[in-house]
Amino acid sequence: MAAKRKTLSVVEKVNLIWEVERNANVPISEMAQQLGLAQSLLSGILKNKEKILNQETQCTSKANQRKNVKKSPYEEMVSKLMEWFNGASAENLPIGGALIKKLGLT
Repeated sequence: MAAKRKTLSVVEKVNLIWEVERNANVPISEMAQQLGLAQSLLSGILKNKEKILNQETQCTSKANQRKNVKKSPYEEMVSKLMEWFNGASAENLPIGGALIKKLGLT
């Protein structure tokens, strides 16, 4: 029977990267066997090393527990909304759900 697929969180992937870097003289195939992972999984993690390390620095501690990290398609809208919200609250303007919804539709 084939082994189950193993998915790792961002933190687990970063720990694997550090482990491989500490043991740079050990071949990847042996390292994967020691860690109980498929060689292709470990190779894929090392191939995407920069992306994984960037995800770890950008994410909160709760988000690092996720298996994959996706960017929001509405990042620009959220940043503009937060900019408006901070400006409106600095001017002590009344802010409510209906006003935000109305501004979002325009």
